[in-house]
Amino acid sequence: MRRKTEAKRTQILEGAARVFEQRGYHGTTLNDVAREVGCSKVTIYNYFESREDLLKAIIVQGSRPTMDYLATALQGEGSLIDRLKTFARTYLILVMNDYSLAMMRLMIAESANHKFSQIFADGSEHDIWQHVRLAIEGWTRGCSPSVDAGELSKTLRSLLHGGSHFQCLIGAQATPQIDALLAEADTAVDLISTRLNV
Repeated sequence: MRRKTEAKRTQILEGAARVFEQRGYHGTTLNDVAREVGCSKVTIYNYFESREDLLKAIIVQGSRPTMDYLATALQGEGSLIDRLKTFARTYLILVMNDYSLAMMRLMIAESANHKFSQIFADGSEHDIWQHVRLAIEGWTRGCSPSVDAGELSKTLRSLLHGGSHFQCLIGAQATPQIDALLAEADTAVDLISTRLNV
């Protein structure tokens, strides 16, 4: 067996992403990916267990820079409300782009057969909402009455996903202008701030 390299893994991911984009998940086989990359199907199996595993890796790789940026924003300077607003604004803009909406639709469509949505589920290393919970916990430690950081994190997530994002996801509206998204993010943070005692 040949030695695995990061360069080959990246080459497979990039080729697979092109094929998935052209043919969709169900229209793509590992043979298609092998042809695109110029390798054998066995080589792909040396890096990924299945087509599902390959798509999960593409989703994770594509989201990593965003997740890192959002985690950094939460740890920055300023008040918790300012940091949450920076986070919420950035998050909402990022999840509203065409690629993010397409990936979310794919994860929803395949949820009965595959666990794509589990990539970002509670407890996953890719769950940005754990960072939100930790930021709230750090800020509110010792508050009286105590603040349920996990519940506030879930509430913020629901507010950000339940407005324009949901409407765009189901095709009920076009993506709003940037100013409207920023205002929606600020409103979501303002709503939870009343429970933060800050």
